[in-house]
Amino acid sequence: MSISMSRRTRWLFAPLLLLAAGLIAAACSSGGVDQDDFDALRAQVGQLQTEVADFNATLAATEEAAQRALLFAILPAFNTSAFHTIDEQINNDGLIHATTPGTVQRALEAIASADWPEALQPNVDQYREALEALIEPVLDNDSDAAGRPATVVHALTHAFEGSISAFLDGEEVPPPPDLGSDGEHNDHEASEGDEEMEEMEEMEGDHDE
Repeated sequence: MSISMSRRTRWLFAPLLLLAAGLIAAACSSGGVDQDDFDALRAQVGQLQTEVADFNATLAATEEAAQRALLFAILPAFNTSAFHTIDEQINNDGLIHATTPGTVQRALEAIASADWPEALQPNVDQYREALEALIEPVLDNDSDAAGRPATVVHALTHAFEGSISAFLDGEEVPPPPDLGSDGEHNDHEASEGDEEMEEMEEMEGDHDE
């Protein structure tokens, strides 16, 4: 959403406020309006300002409610169970199931469809990049190339779902898990309790056995 409704509303009312202010200034300079008219005009400007503020507050609350409803609606697209299965199919069985591209694509489309709150944006960016790294080898039916991306997406789906839940619950959104520059988990910089990334390392160990 490039221009919010509240900003468009301010643009709508701004010329009216400027016009009223101009009339007051003209009245003061010309002496063509008596004190009663002046006070009445000033009261009208004040009333208009109050109405604009109230309208913007109501609109902001409506936009927030709509944003929360959208996040609730798209949560199923980030299906941890589905990505767990995809990870196992690719890395344990060397199989890219016919439904896998659709699952990955739906997650990408869900990310693109939402007007994400600023608090979630770093998590969104990281998860989108992981999905984009997975979709190409999946579409190419290349299970070898899809192995690592599938494991990363599996782990990050847990983290991403948790970050959305934290936001909806009014809690502090955890930062994105640190994968390190080479894609490996950085134990020194990761926060305590980074269970998603520890799970990813355990899964990778299982794949190698």
